[in-house]
Amino acid sequence: MKEKVVALKQDGCCASSLSSGEGKKCAQHERYISGEEEEVNSVDSGGGGGGRERLVVAEVGSIVTMDLELTPENNYVPEPLFDTKGRISFVVGWGNYLPGLHVLTDASKVGDEMINIGIDAGWGDRNEDLVIEVSKKKKHLPPKLKKLLKHPDTIVVGMQISLAPKISAEVIEVTPDYFVLDANPRLAGASYSANVKVVAVENPPSMNLLQLRNNNNHNKHNNINIDDDDQKNKEKDDNNPSSPMSNSRYQVASFGLGCFWGGELAFMRTPGVVGTKVGYTQGHVVNPTYEEVCTGSTRHTEAIWVIYNPDIISYSDLLKVAMERSNDNGYGLQSLFDENNTDNDTDNDNNDDDDEATQYRHVIFHHTKEQKQIAIDFLQQHHISEKQSYNDSSKIEVCEATTFYEAEEYHQQYLLKGGQSSKKGAKEPIRCFG
Repeated sequence: MKEKVVALKQDGCCASSLSSGEGKKCAQHERYISGEEEEVNSVDSGGGGGGRERLVVAEVGSIVTMDLELTPENNYVPEPLFDTKGRISFVVGWGNYLPGLHVLTDASKVGDEMINIGIDAGWGDRNEDLVIEVSKKKKHLPPKLKKLLKHPDTIVVGMQISLAPKISAEVIEVTPDYFVLDANPRLAGASYSANVKVVAVENPPSMNLLQLRNNNNHNKHNNINIDDDDQKNKEKDDNNPSSPMSNSRYQVASFGLGCFWGGELAFMRTPGVVGTKVGYTQGHVVNPTYEEVCTGSTRHTEAIWVIYNPDIISYSDLLKVAMERSNDNGYGLQSLFDENNTDNDTDNDNNDDDDEATQYRHVIFHHTKEQKQIAIDFLQQHHISEKQSYNDSSKIEVCEATTFYEAEEYHQQYLLKGGQSSKKGAKEPIRCFG
């Protein structure tokens, strides 16, 4: 059978749209070198839906596997925080890797090949409006610049100047009369040349308990109705783990591990994990905000939602990742200054009053009876007690998964955005300090 080949070449023409994640391709991306479009064998995903079927088209929520090679362009020397070569799998539109890869993959099919595509390296296009020439004689200047110009000889190329909260600029040129400031990120405009071949496009497991924050972007993969008890009960089908679609080999797990930033990055680094979300669960308020959760009044727990391939990693191995992360205090920098490194006031035995402990509970949320039993056996095997009190960090809870509300976008893949590696198998210490 002849594969349909997508051979696309462009010179950074759509870098900004790729980096913004708007989901649009430029006209050049639509120029497919048309081959003979034939039906191909869909991937047998291990759920009984394999065999010769219609061509599967990737969309937001699909799990795409690709052979990838990213090559830096224009002398850009990156310190990549994600895998840039080899076979990778990810949930389209769920973050991780480059936004451009998600846009590039949307609407792709098995066998599609995209050659020499320039995609943004994650820093966006360079904006010339953020480059400004400043006269050394100018009177109307921000206070910090006025103070600096009292000693103009101290202004040198490469100096970083803070102009306002969260606004800084680099001096890129100095003359006797003026200097030039550049407020662009240093790597703005950097790009990769991408070679991609789509190996598989698969359905994710059914995720009836997952409530996405942007309801307008729900698709057929996220069929959610939190007010319908029958719908929620589908997630509890003991004979159908994680209630997967009939042709999905992927499964769902979820955990509370203190601060969800560090836990998510630990799972992102784990081979076999193809998608993660952070969010709030177990509370009594619909779609809570982070600020509401922090008050303790909603009774929600910060948690991580994990989509994984059980052919690569078992649920027991996910529990190992969770327990390793659970041993690292989830409260962040504050823990370094706590006396004896204790998490909470051990004199407080009233769980209802311990709002912070509710938010940062350490919990295994089971989606099936099988997961529950594996979790209990795992804890017993490793001599870890099921948690009876929030104040004993050596114990952990095992409880049934309930509705999981996606957290705000800025929380998703937070530590990757902050410069910590999400490469599969990465061993660098995870710094959960923001």
